Amino acid sequence: MTIGCAETLCEDRSAGEIELDLRGVERCQALSRLELMLRTGRHSGLRWLWVRLDPAVPGAGETLFVPVGRRLIDAWRCGTISHCRPLPAAEGGGYHVEYPA
Repeated sequence: MTIGCAETLCEDRSAGEIELDLRGVERCQALSRLELMLRTGRHSGLRWLWVRLDPAVPGAGETLFVPVGRRLIDAWRCGTISHCRPLPAAEGGGYHVEYPA
């Protein structure tokens, strides 16, 4: 299922969970899609958001990990999300986000 994202960048994992795949997406577009999910996810009954990012590659420059992380910290401070954790390296780059109950 796609929620507010182009093509298949958002897909159902299970009830109350959405995966937002930002791998291969340009920074500006990725942050816009994240913003949309932060605004709409809480009001659409979501509990968890999995944000997938490209892993860091030597010499590739800045990844989305830091800018996405900064936006998630701002969302946490505002109460939009209740928890945010980086995914283990074995699962690839990204974050696991929990919306307030």
